[in-house]
Amino acid sequence: MSSIQKRGLICGVLGAASWGASGTCGQFLFQNYPVDSFWLTAFRMSCSGAILFALSWLRQKNELRRFLTDRRSLAELAAFSVFGLLLSQLAYLTAIQYSNAGTATVLQSLSIVLITILFYIRRRTLPPRMQLLAILLAFLGIFFVATQGNPATLAITPPGLIWGLAAAAGAAGYCLLSGSLIDRWGSTAVCGSGMLIGGLVFSLVTAVWKLPPLDLRGWILIACIILLGTVIAYTLFLQCIHDLGPVNGNLLAGIEPLTATALSALLLHSRFTAADLIGFVCILSAAAMLNLTAQSDPV
Repeated sequence: MSSIQKRGLICGVLGAASWGASGTCGQFLFQNYPVDSFWLTAFRMSCSGAILFALSWLRQKNELRRFLTDRRSLAELAAFSVFGLLLSQLAYLTAIQYSNAGTATVLQSLSIVLITILFYIRRRTLPPRMQLLAILLAFLGIFFVATQGNPATLAITPPGLIWGLAAAAGAAGYCLLSGSLIDRWGSTAVCGSGMLIGGLVFSLVTAVWKLPPLDLRGWILIACIILLGTVIAYTLFLQCIHDLGPVNGNLLAGIEPLTATALSALLLHSRFTAADLIGFVCILSAAAMLNLTAQSDPV
């Protein structure tokens, strides 16, 4: 393994683990403080967007100016900000609030399944055998997580399941709506601008200036969610994709739900049944299979 591949592997592992750890920080915050997921989403996006936007401004000021004065790009940015960034982050944090970090992160991993299904709906063809098997495996995983294997019961709270699936839809939207923008303007400029715009607009809805009563530990947790779970994780994972390629990078992203599940169980005493773990294995295996058999054609 070359030094570049080693660097990519380390960055991928650390980046995915950082995302998982930030989800656990969010769960602890919801369990111990009067913090609402809507407020946290607005605050997180505004702060993370401001940091990434500043980094982009320092690195490519002229390019960023051209980006923000291009009407077509601004229209695409607005869609990406709302249906990609805002939906994925809001749904993910709300799913954590109604369930736990492990379950929410695993459900979010279904985004690749949604992208694959949409791809073949557009082509009006059936997926190849391996991808069809992966899709069926993903639905089996949802069945185990939602019902514990008993179709007569619903084990997870309905809001937790709905918001978890919405997080997958948001993550799919993030991937589908960002491609052409990032190709033209770069990932830091697009994500920083999108987060900042989405965060500031959503702040008006949530009255983000009305701060919850938090002690020092609470604010440290929020700082970890912003820095560890967004800025640091994002930077590390981009380096991973640069060094190893998108397929290997997406496979390493499977460490995120594993980290979130382990930390949620060990530190916050979240309980996962055998049916939960079977469902998690099915969903993560399906995601890995779809990434390995990813089509080169754009969706």
